[in-house]
Amino acid sequence: MKMTKWSVVGGLAILSLGAILSSCAHGPSYPPSTADGILEWQELRVVELKMSPDPVRPRERVQFAAEIYNRSHDSGNVGITLNDRDQLVAFLPNVVIRPGANRVVFPLTAYHFQRQDHCFVVKVNIKGNQYPLDVAKQFCAYEVQGGWSLR
Repeated sequence: MKMTKWSVVGGLAILSLGAILSSCAHGPSYPPSTADGILEWQELRVVELKMSPDPVRPRERVQFAAEIYNRSHDSGNVGITLNDRDQLVAFLPNVVIRPGANRVVFPLTAYHFQRQDHCFVVKVNIKGNQYPLDVAKQFCAYEVQGGWSLR
């Protein structure tokens, strides 16, 4: 089969047209937003806070997980702390928060329930400033037989 100049040009034109149509069918692709500084703490809300095990017994290590909802269209890297009043419970230095629901799992901690009441606050660190996040409800642990529970 003999290839002419016009058959090569025609083949390339068909390949180019196919690539263009294929990219249009999937829509434009944008690079992911790193948006540090664009993410506003007011757009973040703690929807859920859980601990495992629940209930936690005295001297037992515990792990917390939070669902943070981002109401904006922006993403960003933040630090997240979990506090029981002024006591640090757990810390994550670098978490990517994307639009919508974000599950954040804190590292296992040796936090001890030592007071009568324990209400937890999730704070976000954006560009060196800490802000308490809005919560769907108050997240307090209650003493149950032999331990503490968030239920």
